[in-house]
Amino acid sequence: MRFPEVEIRSGDSIQEADARVELAFRRVGLGIQSFDPLNAYLSSSSFCHFFRSRLDGRECVLCVTVGLWDDATVLSILNLLLNIRMDPDPPGSPPAFGFYSAHPAPPVLLGLFGDSPASEFECRAALVAQFGNGVGPGMSLQLAAVGIHLLRECFGVRTDLFHPEGELQIGDALVKGFAAEAFPSEASPINSLVALGFLFGEQVRARLRCPSRWTFVKDYAPWPALVLGEIPEAKDVPVPQVVFSPIAWVMKCYEEGEPGLLREVALSLAGKCRETLGQG
Repeated sequence: MRFPEVEIRSGDSIQEADARVELAFRRVGLGIQSFDPLNAYLSSSSFCHFFRSRLDGRECVLCVTVGLWDDATVLSILNLLLNIRMDPDPPGSPPAFGFYSAHPAPPVLLGLFGDSPASEFECRAALVAQFGNGVGPGMSLQLAAVGIHLLRECFGVRTDLFHPEGELQIGDALVKGFAAEAFPSEASPINSLVALGFLFGEQVRARLRCPSRWTFVKDYAPWPALVLGEIPEAKDVPVPQVVFSPIAWVMKCYEEGEPGLLREVALSLAGKCRETLGQG
């Protein structure tokens, strides 16, 4: 699916940019319709407008902007497009998204609103992971469940907390599902990594035969980490413990493109728990 090419020039007014986009679509026989309520009432309407069209039988949403992509603009457009993607009108498959701008669209928007299962995964994970803002130990099972659901819905991978190949399934999804041809290399699927990090951690917890809990550990901030071992009865009473960051390892697996890394890490962790805690 390819949208008509349109050059939006620096210095164009939003009305001039709109006219360029509308003309390009009509030249190739594609209808295009303005989102009038959005374009009339949003605070960004002086430099950003939205349109809808159909291409190859699929609903499309177009974002036309002449302004700079500052943080406030990105956040405003991101939230609006998230709502459109997750609640399409008419109901059905998520729409395709296109960006026409005098300046390159930010990687975060290209990643969230791309046309691939990886972008669908990241977009839906963002609703819960919230780009890591406010993520805490108490969200571990919720985000692990998000990871299980999205692996199945987006990549056709069926797993659970007790699956014997769970870490290999996550590693394979990270390397193949989020490959450069499926997800922009300049973007980071941070929401997906957080969800899959919690899933990996919960799979590790289900397998190891020792007490464990999620908590914040200074060396692994800003993400919660796993502490394995007994909880000390008093702060000044040391007990053997092993600290492990599943989210950090999932990020490393993605960055290095090594699908078997999580299996190696899980086996190494089990050995360390047996050595340090006498169980694992």
